[in-house]
Amino acid sequence: MLWFFYRSSSGSLQELASPGAFCFKRLLQKVVHVMSGSLQTRRIKKTLITLSVLIAMLACKSVVAQDYIDPGYGDHVPKKIILLDPGHGGRDAGTKSPATGAEEKDITLAFSKLLKLKLEETGEYIVVMTRDSDSFVSLEKRVRFARGSHADILISIHADAGYDRSVRGTTIYITSGLGSRKRLNNVPGDFENDVSGGLEYDSGSIVDGILRDFILRETKILSHHLAGCLFKTLSSTEGIKLRGGNYVSADFQVLSAPDVPSVLIELGFLSNLKDEALLLSPAWRERTIEAVITAIEKFFRTGCDSSCDVSW
Repeated sequence: MLWFFYRSSSGSLQELASPGAFCFKRLLQKVVHVMSGSLQTRRIKKTLITLSVLIAMLACKSVVAQDYIDPGYGDHVPKKIILLDPGHGGRDAGTKSPATGAEEKDITLAFSKLLKLKLEETGEYIVVMTRDSDSFVSLEKRVRFARGSHADILISIHADAGYDRSVRGTTIYITSGLGSRKRLNNVPGDFENDVSGGLEYDSGSIVDGILRDFILRETKILSHHLAGCLFKTLSSTEGIKLRGGNYVSADFQVLSAPDVPSVLIELGFLSNLKDEALLLSPAWRERTIEAVITAIEKFFRTGCDSSCDVSW
């Protein structure tokens, strides 16, 4: 249901936590108030409220879209906003090649800069980066960046390493969901205000529980879909070797924004000589970036159908 709302308006999932969502929340609260006198079973009550969500969305969609204004981008944001996150940086070099000393932070930055350039050349996207120089950015700040930029998706770029130097290939990750739920249910200070859009969340409120559940569920669905598009596109691109038969889940903090669909791409292993040569190859970088852009286009074009999904 939220995918319809997400695709039909000018913003992102964060609309559900924006001031415009005040209307959405108040409608749900009225439903709870009406039912509370006659329904004693919490499960039945929550089920009926959930069935009312789509109607509330449709009733509030125009209000939410009007209120969703980011001063950094202007009154209207017709383009999708993509946040690229080059891993590590500054004093945090990431992994290093045991053969040449090449550092992960340099490889991720070079890849992200070229990806940003190529995405912007399409004219379809606004692209921002968590860092555009050799600077240190904490994981917490990267997540705040994702939410503060109102990103439609986040793609974090990394390089891998292992003790077994024969292991190689690209790996795609999404969050396991544990970090996102903890972050949304237990957020401090100004970050809590960010999540709620100025509305106070009551941990015992059915309405707030439904809002949290919908945001987390929809973010998870979209993250799976984005990862599926990336996996299918990259795996069918000549010269790109993916590890395993699917993307995988892990509890990476950088992927824990509760309302920003996020993936992390480990481009390859610096501990493997063949992978390192590819990571440093301009031709391989260009080919991989073109595949990533194709996957992003497919993600935004296809919505939540099964054309990109793999089993999960």
